[in-house]
Amino acid sequence: MKSVCLSTGEIIIHRILGVLIILTVLPGIHFGFGVLPISLIFGIYLLINKRYHLAFDIFLVLIGILICFYPIPFLFLGPAISNLKLFLLGSSWSELFIKLFLIFNLNKILILGTAIALVILDIFIHLKNFSKLAKRELIFSLILLASIIILFIQPLFRPAVINKEGITSIGQGGSLIVSFKFDYSDGKASFNTQDNLWTYEIIAKNSSNQDVEIIKISGQKPTKPFLGFLDIYSKTEVIAPPFGSHIKVEEAEKMSDRVIVRAGETAILKIYSKEPIYQISLLDNNNCQYSLGFLTFGSEVQFFEERGYFSEKIDPNIKILLVNNFPPSPDLAKTTFESGEPIYPQEIGLPKGVKYGFRVIDLEGNVIIPFDERYGMIGVTKVGKGMEGRGFFNNKEKALPPGTYKIELIRVEGQEGVIVAYQNFTINSKD
Repeated sequence: MKSVCLSTGEIIIHRILGVLIILTVLPGIHFGFGVLPISLIFGIYLLINKRYHLAFDIFLVLIGILICFYPIPFLFLGPAISNLKLFLLGSSWSELFIKLFLIFNLNKILILGTAIALVILDIFIHLKNFSKLAKRELIFSLILLASIIILFIQPLFRPAVINKEGITSIGQGGSLIVSFKFDYSDGKASFNTQDNLWTYEIIAKNSSNQDVEIIKISGQKPTKPFLGFLDIYSKTEVIAPPFGSHIKVEEAEKMSDRVIVRAGETAILKIYSKEPIYQISLLDNNNCQYSLGFLTFGSEVQFFEERGYFSEKIDPNIKILLVNNFPPSPDLAKTTFESGEPIYPQEIGLPKGVKYGFRVIDLEGNVIIPFDERYGMIGVTKVGKGMEGRGFFNNKEKALPPGTYKIELIRVEGQEGVIVAYQNFTINSKD
């Protein structure tokens, strides 16, 4: 297939893109320097090339997909652009770090977006009469713009939630003297639905031979979504000092303006907050700052849970039945079970085609089984007004301890989760 020459306008656009790709890779190479040779080769190609080359441009698309979505460690390609939202929400936009990271992601998006536009034009150019169009550069620019916008916006719509199983990112800086050593299991988050209160528990191990003081705690908290629907930035708030009742300390000395952790000791910090905290930063008296991230990606319904998008509208016509056998039957419904005895939750009364799910809490409001698709108790009604269920819990592998619990039936309505029914039940110890 004979290659087609670029128009004068296309050559100018290609050269501008080549310069941008080379310039934008330089500020962010410490995130992944493996992108540097790719950017230089692609940039030089755009600067000197004057023809369309379909096979080579397809190869560039594959390279672009690799650097954007597959952060292969030994290639030093840096984080995938799909993680962009976690960085934006978990950091202050005033930090130089986040500006460099945005430029680094823009470089990757420019590479893939440009390669996609090249391939599409490569295909169009061989259509009858298309190569003779006087405004080919305009069509290329529109395709390029659409590709870049889609690649940049798409990751920002992924729902980010608080990870309750541990810390998701760890960072430190500001000083060469490092006293605390953190692991990903040294932090956890929990949410109490009754008090509407978040608890962040952090295990701080002082590995030095000197006492160390935690003099400041700050956090990244949610703010109003951009344009009313897009979460891309957060606000920085000082949590302490003062170190008041919203912070509890074990195995350390708490004062109004600091927490003193003795040499070789392990302190437990409990931070209480009405709002979710995306990232917690601890500053010690050696001017070393430790950042602990709690954000991860989750499902849309997890997002309801984390941001408190639940309301309660109990409908007397909707019921929850709990059975211990499958297939379920209303005659088998009961409210007392043994620990390790499987429980199959059923609903009666929801109309057909409604997204719904179950959540289990204790009588103090602590979430025991969250409204989360990973637990298999979320689905869409298929029958309507009849008995229908989803998933099970309290099996032998994940038995609930003895006590009284509440199971809630939650109906998804747009951007809100509505509690429409609940049922108390009791777990007894197994004889």
